[in-house]
Amino acid sequence: MGVYDVVPWPKGRKVVGSKWVLRIKCGPDGQVQKYKARIIAQGFTQVEGLDYDQTFALVVKLSTFRAILAIAVQQNLTIYQMDVKVAYLNGKLKEEIHMEAPPGLEIPEGMVLHLNRVVYGTKQGGWVWYEDVCSTMAEMGYTRIKADHTVFIWQRSDVLSIIALYVDDFKLIGPPDSDDV
Repeated sequence: MGVYDVVPWPKGRKVVGSKWVLRIKCGPDGQVQKYKARIIAQGFTQVEGLDYDQTFALVVKLSTFRAILAIAVQQNLTIYQMDVKVAYLNGKLKEEIHMEAPPGLEIPEGMVLHLNRVVYGTKQGGWVWYEDVCSTMAEMGYTRIKADHTVFIWQRSDVLSIIALYVDDFKLIGPPDSDDV
């Protein structure tokens, strides 16, 4: 996916640490469905102004989400939920971030990972993902509401669609069985 390049350790530059996060995903019957491994940057070592400028948490306000649910019920709209896989890996980094390889990821001695894309754990990850979502929503004709920056609305005549974001989960509200939205 072009997330990183292996480059020589940069002289005079700080390198962010990393670690593996391992999870076992089980089904409703308790049986193992898959094993997941994710490289996480140790963003707590990043320096504001040098490694990142903006942070942002994409979390819809609870009061806004309750209002959206009330609108959905009142207008007989359908509620969908969508999880974006590897959401943060879609955002391209503007800053130059170097990260140590996590244990077990074999790279040559004296080399580090130069991040091209955001990885989970970086301070700017949420902000970069949010910018990506905003531009995509605008291209699709959605308008961000002013009361909550994680909510987008699309409306045409009597068709209403609302999208609320919670990190990498989309809550979609729209007409039942419609190809319009």
